[in-house]
This record gives sequence, C-alpha cells and structure tokens, in this order.
Amino acid sequence: MILNNVDEFVKEILNDRRIFFYSHGAELFNKAEMDNLKKKYENNKADFIKKIKDKIEQVNEEIEHLKKQKNNRLKKRIENRQRCVKLAESMIRAVTDTSNSLEELIETFDDLGILSSNLAPKHLEDIGQLIEETERNIVKEFILYKAQKEGDKRKREALMVLWNYVDQLYGMNLSLPEKGFVIRKINAFKLLPEVINHE
Repeated sequence: MILNNVDEFVKEILNDRRIFFYSHGAELFNKAEMDNLKKKYENNKADFIKKIKDKIEQVNEEIEHLKKQKNNRLKKRIENRQRCVKLAESMIRAVTDTSNSLEELIETFDDLGILSSNLAPKHLEDIGQLIEETERNIVKEFILYKAQKEGDKRKREALMVLWNYVDQLYGMNLSLPEKGFVIRKINAFKLLPEVINHE
C-alpha cells in the first residue's frame, strides 16, 4: 500500500502490530468487536453505548477474578485492564461531549486498547536526526544496522518494518525536518486512544 499523507501514515503504523502491540490485558476491543462497534456508532448510538457498557462489565469481572488470585505477577495485567475500563468509560462520555475525538479514534483503529511500542525512543531520535541531516541511503543503512545489532526478535522486526515506513515518508510532500519530526514522534502516536480520557 502506498501512503499519501501523514494521516494515512499514522493510521497504518498504529495498526501495525509488529510495531505497536498490546501487552497482557491491554487490548479492549479486538478487530471483530471494533468492526461491530463502528457499525453501531454509525447506525445507533444507544446500541454503541450498550456494547461498551457490556464490555466494561466483562472487564470488571475479569479484574475481580484476577485480584482473587492474589498473584503479584498479575499486577500489570490488572493495571492494563483497569486502564481499558477508563478508556471505555471515556468513549461513552465522548459520544456526547467530544464526538470528534471519538470518531477519529473509531476511524483510526482496527482494534483498540492501551498500546506499547517495540521501537526504542533513542533509535527514533537518531533516525529523525539522520533524516534531517543525511541522505536516504545512509538512513536505510543505519536502520538496518540497528536491526542487525538488536537481540530481541520483536524489536528487530519492528526496526526492519520501520524502514518501509520511512521509505514511504520519503515519497510524501514534506520537508526533511517534517519527516524527521514524524519519525521522532512515532511512539507518541500510541497515546492517541488515551487522549480521549483527558477531554
């Protein structure tokens, strides 16, 4: 797929589970549930809200079940589930309060939850700087070099995939500083679902 602008770029990269992923308990709605939610949002807001309330109830039950196990290793999972509940509650409020943000969220994500990233901020900072200061081939070599040196399989794959996105960015009508800025800020995109919590 050829990406034509930054909005398409952001949407594509946010839905790429090789780069952004859900740690245990951090996914709120899977792809099938999200497709269903999108239809309900377009056709019947009351059904949309009911679906989300049902999900909140389900996740709260799961949290209670996890807490009863009294296992410290489940602490992070419980925290993720609690953050998912907050996100779901914000989505309900947003139906009337901030529908533009909610519509952007629904339009952007194939699934929804609290995202984590396989890309190190330091790598993104360095790559953004290189885009601004050097040629495309050097940027490519740098990314591939970092991928080769990476011991973690998922992080290595994320870097390899990142080159494809950087390559697409070069084809867009943006200045080199703008391209560098977009790459530097990739990890900030993962906070998009949580913005709705603060509106």
